[in-house]
Amino acid sequence: MGLTVFEKAMLVVGIILVVACLVMFVVEERSISGKVVSPLVEGSKVYSIDIRYDSFYPEILDVNKGDTVVWTNKDEKMHEIQFNGYSLANSRPLEEGALHRYQFNEPGTYSYHCSVHPGLQGLIRVLEE
Repeated sequence: MGLTVFEKAMLVVGIILVVACLVMFVVEERSISGKVVSPLVEGSKVYSIDIRYDSFYPEILDVNKGDTVVWTNKDEKMHEIQFNGYSLANSRPLEEGALHRYQFNEPGTYSYHCSVHPGLQGLIRVLEE
């Protein structure tokens, strides 16, 4: 005995609602701009940068050597992170809700921008612990 059309439709709606709740939970966990999200390795930290309203939040972030930065695209527009002189950290095109992660292992100042919107710029300062 198979499911009726109504039961199938309700099953699809239920699955969509569960997925939407999971996505909202993940996005909420990553929404603390410039704050520590969770450690990956003992002694290191993970920081979050939101991309929203055609800006990086925060625009300037200080981290320690070994820390990781996670960018989350919260815009409806696509964005692509491109570092000035450091291609290893460049992202793929980021649709709304997509993440990009990079661990900074060398102290220095890393400027970056959105290759789709060149006026959108940010700066990561990696400090020796």
